[in-house]
Order: sequence, then C-alpha cells, then structure tokens
Amino acid sequence: MLRINAGLFISLITMCFLGSVSHLHSDTHFSAKDIVQGKAALTLENQYQETLPLKDWLVSGWAAFRYKVFNEGREGVVVGSQQWLFTKEEYDWPVTVNSNIADNIKYINEVEQKLADKNVELLVVLLPEKVSIEADNRVRQSDHITFNLYNRVYQELLQNHIAIVDASEAMASSNQQMFLRTDTHWTPEGANVVAKYLAAAHGNMMGSDEFQVTLTDTELYRGDLLNYIPVAPYFTEMGPKADELQHYEVVKVNEESLGLFGDVSIDLALVGTSYSANANWHFVDFIKLALNRDLANFAEEGLGPFRPMESFLTSDPFVNEEFSQVIWEIPVRFLVQPLTDEIK
Repeated sequence: MLRINAGLFISLITMCFLGSVSHLHSDTHFSAKDIVQGKAALTLENQYQETLPLKDWLVSGWAAFRYKVFNEGREGVVVGSQQWLFTKEEYDWPVTVNSNIADNIKYINEVEQKLADKNVELLVVLLPEKVSIEADNRVRQSDHITFNLYNRVYQELLQNHIAIVDASEAMASSNQQMFLRTDTHWTPEGANVVAKYLAAAHGNMMGSDEFQVTLTDTELYRGDLLNYIPVAPYFTEMGPKADELQHYEVVKVNEESLGLFGDVSIDLALVGTSYSANANWHFVDFIKLALNRDLANFAEEGLGPFRPMESFLTSDPFVNEEFSQVIWEIPVRFLVQPLTDEIK
C-alpha cells in the first residue's frame, strides 16, 4: 500500500512538472554569451516559477504525504504521538554541551552579581522543556532527559545561591495542558500555573495592586512547529489539528489609588524570551495577577534569554536604579547552546 501511495504521488508530481515545462515560453532564445553568463538559466528559472501549476499544492501535498505515511516533517521538528510536535532543539546534544552549560551558568552568576551591586534581587524562573513535561506524547527519548538536563542546571544554580523558581515542579504537578501541541511555547494555563507557584514561593514579592482577569475568547491557533509540516492551505485536514488558544484580559482595578498625577513607581522588572514577550501566553498578566503587583516587561522574542538581559543591564531604567527586583525567565534548553560571542 505504501509503494502504491508513493507511486501515485510521484506520478502526480511528474505530470505537473511536464505540464509546467510545456508552458515555458517557446519563443525564448539565448546566445552563447547569455548561457555562459548565466542569463539563460536565470530566465528559465523565472519562467518556471511563473508557470509551474499547482506548485504550492505540491508542497502542501508532499508535506501531508510525509506526515501521514512516515510520521515526519521537515528538519527542525520531531513528531510525537497524538499529533504532538516537538522542536528538535530539545533533542540536540552538542559535543560541547558541558562547556556550554558551564559558560551559561557562569554568565547567570555574573548577572546576579551586577544586580546585587545595585541592591537588586534576582529571581530566575527556570522553564522545563516540552519534551519532559509532555513525556507521554513523545515517541523517542531525548538526551536532554537522559542526562537530566533540567535537574543538573537547577542544582548548579542553587549551589551558586541563585534564587530560583522550579517551574518544572509546578507544571508537572498540574492536570492542565502546559504546552501547546503545535508550538514550542506554553499555554496560557501553563504560564498561569508558574506565576501562581512563583507568588506562593516568594511571598516577599507581593504587592498591593489589585487586578482582575476575564476570559475573552478562544481561537484555533496554528503553532510555529507547523511551519515544518506545511500542509496548509490545501491539505490542512491531513496534518496535525490546530490548538485551541484561550485569550484573557487582565486589568488593574484600583487605578484611583495611583496618585494626583496618575503616576506610579514600578520597581519590578521581567526579562526573558518569547515565553514572556508574546502576549498570547499572558505570562506578564498572570504575574501581575498572582503578585498583586505591576511590572515592566523587558523580554524580547527570538533572542534567547541572555541578549535581552544584556540589553536590560544597559537600559536607562536599570542604570537609573528604578528597580528593586528582577524576574528572569530562562528556558533550560538554551543552556546547552554556546554563549554568543557578543556576551562572552
């Protein structure tokens, strides 16, 4: 059956290719100079791109075929069971992993010292990996789990007297869905669980602001890992189904207490990755709600946890000593990667 399916699909690709070639401009002529200089190849390539029928359909169809028949996607995704997808970054284990972890922890210690020099307290929120929390849905083991990455990093930070939130314990003990099936990130519920755990473990951070939360709507959400299984738009139903993402609104309800000019001092900062920067996950909102305290968000998307911290340490608010406490959200998977040269 597999050979028949593969044969049918290859035959379809061949027919579409021959059909597209037959539509290339028959009146196109090239000189020897055009061929030598590459003009001929470029022109034919452009014509092929313009005339290829069903090109996007073929890309989508091939992605659907690979997923349905081989249970795989493009390089970068690991397909689990029950339509769960995992980033390959949670499986990669560089040969330099030991020195990478050591360098990254050293940098965290250096940041803690810089903050302490300004009498600013640091609290690290160490985020576990999806492949560990959703272990029932992975189909193969990861070296990150085999070599106990999370606990190793957690214990080393504790030994270095870094205040830390064990987000793995918080998420593992919850019966809610902590990560999105089709995305590298957590669900809003996962963010909320960690925020509540943070507040319960660090009562000294509680404030006196008052916030309220409202569930606004739910949408179908196609996560970033579906970029590696591009079945949409033609074969969407043959790929992993979209997640259901809930949206919340968190608002301060005691604005009248801000003072004569509506000004208020915010001395709590959040630094981190897209787990904190992306409003879809509501981590900022849920920290405010859990701590009864407003905060300033310095997290950035697509830069990992360390470059946003470098930017924060040179920001005017930090230089001007506006903060007394900093929450630093760090996904543990970043610690197996080399520290970037601009930070070393």
